[in-house]
This record gives sequence, C-alpha cells and structure tokens, in this order.
Amino acid sequence: MIDPVSTWIVLSNRNVAVKYSENDWVRSDAPTYGMTSSETCAESTGSVNITYDFWSVDVWAFYWPNTEVPQVTCTIDGDPLEVRRPPNTTSNPHTPWHWLICNADTLSWANHTVELTVTDASQTKPFCLDRFDVTTSHTSQLVHSGAATQPTQTDDATQKPSHVGAIVGGALGGILLLLLICGAAFFWWRRKKEHRYTQTFDGDHASDRVVFIKSHARYVFRF
Repeated sequence: MIDPVSTWIVLSNRNVAVKYSENDWVRSDAPTYGMTSSETCAESTGSVNITYDFWSVDVWAFYWPNTEVPQVTCTIDGDPLEVRRPPNTTSNPHTPWHWLICNADTLSWANHTVELTVTDASQTKPFCLDRFDVTTSHTSQLVHSGAATQPTQTDDATQKPSHVGAIVGGALGGILLLLLICGAAFFWWRRKKEHRYTQTFDGDHASDRVVFIKSHARYVFRF
C-alpha cells in the first residue's frame, strides 16, 4: 500500500545531494555525446552516490546506440543490486536512450545510500548519469528542499506593533465610552423611575393612604 503522503522526487545529475568522486566526471550543458540536455559523464573509472530518506529508488543513465557499453556496479547500503543491460535501440539507432541502470523498492523508510561505481569507461564509451528517482515522504521532501525557512522581515513587519497598539487603544477607548453611555442611561432610568412613583397622603384621615401613581393608573394600598 502506498503511503498517502509519499512523494516522488527526481534528483538530477546536478542536484547537490548527488556526490561525485573528484576529477572523474565531465559536466556539460552543450551538446555532448549527441545530447543537448545537461549531463554528467565519466570517461574513466569513478563513483557517484546519494544518501537520502526513501523506500524506493530508480537510477537512470543515457545510452548511445552503436557504442560500447560502459561497465558499472550498483549497491544500496553496501549490498549489490542487479545492473540492467541497455535498452534495445534498433528501432531508433540515432537517438540517445534512457537506460535504467538499477533499482530497489519495498525498502524500509530510512536513510539509504545508493552508489554507482564505473569500472570501465572512456571517451568512446562514456557512462553518463541522468538522474535518481526516489519515493519518500512529504516531510522528508520539505526538509531536503529547505522549504521550512524563516520569513524575511520587511518594513511592514517592523511597523506592525504600532498598528496593533493603535487598534488596541481604539478598542479600549470604545469600551470606556460604551460604559459611560450605559452608566448615564442607567442613572437617567433610575431618576425617571423615582419621579414616576410618588408618595402622597390623602387628606387628614387617621389612617393615611399611601398612593402610588404609575403610568396613568391609580393604585391604592391600605395599611
């Protein structure tokens, strides 16, 4: 079952994760050995490797028809992998072909090292690396690509605290104003209530009657 967050990554022969032995490889962006794309080729013995978090890997090279086959070995974590033969190029003998050198899958997801060692190559039969295709997790892809970087601070960012202070001050002022309005309204309501309920005495009777007047209705309470 494929992990839902797995990511297929193509590591070209120019990727910083690809490590070459010194002085054994030729790089070119111009037509080289019939190719017009970037390539890194060994014209003598040499080695190349990657160390990466993955659970599957395919190693690809270029092959030119009608040339001798360079000799290479392939290992993963020190264990040998089968080296495949170049493709049959009889259908198009004038075009460079992709050559699947070796591959490994169903590995445990961990940090693995894949290494190619060129044991026999020359200018007439160069070994030219194309890429490493690896399947890894999305998190690992972010770490290797350096995506989790800190944002650069701008002038707007430095001015942000002053804007926040102004907003907070305005909010507090609005709250205080609202409290004052509510207090004044409550005070006015209490005064109006006191005027609405007025105590009176009806005549000189021995038993006084307390009369409350409320909204045009007359309520008489006898004690």
